Parts: sequence; C-alpha cells; structure tokens
Amino acid sequence: MQKLTKPITNCETITTNTIAILPTLSFEKIDSIQKIIGIWENYCGKNEAIARLKILLMISKQENVDSITKQYLDNYMYIFESRNYYKTLKNNEDIELYNQSKDFFNYVPFNSNFELWIKTNSNNLKSKQQKHSNAYLFCLLFSDSLKAFYKAVNSIPYDVDNYAKNTINENNVSNLNIKTGLWIPTGKLANTFDPSLQLGFCLEYPLPKKLRLEIGFNIVALTNNNNFDINVENQNQSAKGSTYTVFGAYLAKPIIKYRRLEVESYSGIGYGSISTNVKKPSKENENYSICTANFSIGTNLNYKVFNNKMLTLNLLYNFIPYEWDKYISNNIGNQAISILLGLRF
Repeated sequence: MQKLTKPITNCETITTNTIAILPTLSFEKIDSIQKIIGIWENYCGKNEAIARLKILLMISKQENVDSITKQYLDNYMYIFESRNYYKTLKNNEDIELYNQSKDFFNYVPFNSNFELWIKTNSNNLKSKQQKHSNAYLFCLLFSDSLKAFYKAVNSIPYDVDNYAKNTINENNVSNLNIKTGLWIPTGKLANTFDPSLQLGFCLEYPLPKKLRLEIGFNIVALTNNNNFDINVENQNQSAKGSTYTVFGAYLAKPIIKYRRLEVESYSGIGYGSISTNVKKPSKENENYSICTANFSIGTNLNYKVFNNKMLTLNLLYNFIPYEWDKYISNNIGNQAISILLGLRF
C-alpha cells in the first residue's frame, strides 16, 4: 500500500504500481484489494482490467454477477479477445504491439504477474461454481480459455436462461450493413461510364471461425460517358444505361485486429443488370437490360464505435464480363472499382 500513497501523476504509473502490488495479495484480503481498486479507478476510470478484477471479487464473495455480465461482454470483450490474440504472437511481435497500444490495453502488459494472478484465481474459483452459471463462465474466460468459454456458452441448454448466452446471441444475430460511395469504371469501361454513385444494403449472418456471410444488393446510378450498342432483332441500337443493380453473396474473413480496427478479406459473386433506355417492341413499359455475373474481391476495414456498431470502409475490385450478354454488340469493358463507406449495426 505504501507505493500507492506516493504522488502519482498519470494512469500508466498508478497501473504499473497497482499490478505490482495486487499479485502479492491473497483473494481473501478483499478489503485491501477493494481499496487498491478504488485508487486505481480514481486515476484511470473504468476499464477492462478493473472490470475483470471486480467480477472475480464478486464471484469470490459469492455475489450474483448477472447484472454486470452484459456490461462486460458489450463494452470490454473485444479488448479481452484482442489481448488473447496478441499473446499468441511470436518473435516479440506481441511486445511491439503492446508498446504501440498501451492505453488500449489499460497499461497492463501481456503475460504480466497480474495476468497470471488473475488466471490462477479464476482457475481456483471455477471449481466452486455451478456449471452453467455466469460466474462459472467468467472463471473459464479469465483463465485464458477463450475457446472453452465459447464452447461452454454454446453447450448451455436451450431452456436455460443465461445472461452471457443471451448477450452473445444478441451480438451474433444477423446485422444490417448500409453503405454508400463510388462505383469507378476502369480500363475500357471508363469510355462508356463515368464514376457513379453506389448505394448498398446487406444482411449479415455470422458463420463459424469468425466468418461473415453478407447477402444483399447494390444499386449504381450510372453516369454515361458514351453510348454503347446493343443488338435488338439483328439490328444495332445505340443505348444508355440508367441503373446497374447487383444481387450477390459475399464472404468476409478477419485477417488483422488492431485495437478497435479490424481488417477483413472480402470476396463474392453476384448477378448484375444494367437497365437501358431502349424499349422492347412487344412490351411498351419494359426496356432491354444487359445481364451478367459480377465477381468481386477486396478488403473491409471495420472500426468499432459502440457495442456492435461499426463504421466500415469497403474497397473492391469488380470483374463484370458484359460480353457474356447476348445483346451486347461491342466490347464495352469489364472492370470497375468500388469504394464504399458504411455502417454495420
């Protein structure tokens, strides 16, 4: 306690002193630990490391942790998962990443004595908890058994009401992704169309191994540069495009996590249609359309802003073989780039 009574000027210093003292204390000295937490929180505010310790203290006192379960999983789980991911890195990459993100990890180094102390006490408390309780799940989680934690959550019977299971299920339901930006034709296609406004709507479905499936559509309000020819009843007619609509399915896979930022690989296939201004002779209210596949590959940058809400930047290369359509008379090109900003919620 003497270290904590010395003048402290910043959160990093108080944290360094605190996590050096706490591992020397037994969990039975609850009053001393709570006094230290009070000083720590006074300088640093609420954070993941403090929340983790508070939950374990509540469990050791046999207090109900249901009320704090959703708060921790919503606000701090992504930090804990990032910490566990970085701890698996080798060749001092974990040290380098920690040094770049000390504030994000609350100035608690990976594999510190404090982390080991938390893990040991979590293991000791785990055997005393009821299997499907939130207290048991937290002990499992804080003992660095992230896979075991999710496995235990998924094994909870359907008819058992559990805050952790309910919160995780809420966060894993399908989300809506709304995005807007530019569709930019490249190569020969740029002679026919100019960069055009694109708007997209997708429903997201979580898959195993952190994969995501997106199913939805994108609409491009085409800006014409030059007309193109379509073959109508063995005659070429000059046409303009009005809209380009793509219905598709896309798979996203996380490849990098850094603090609140996540980078994903992103690829998919769709079916696209350009509506033209050329009317069909037999149907006055129907125009000819150019239809073909749309192959996309690129990357997503996701930035978590609050709970399950993310700002996204989607960068895509699109291969669109318009020459596959029977109405196209000349090669208008087949490549475009999409740059989209979006919100996932």
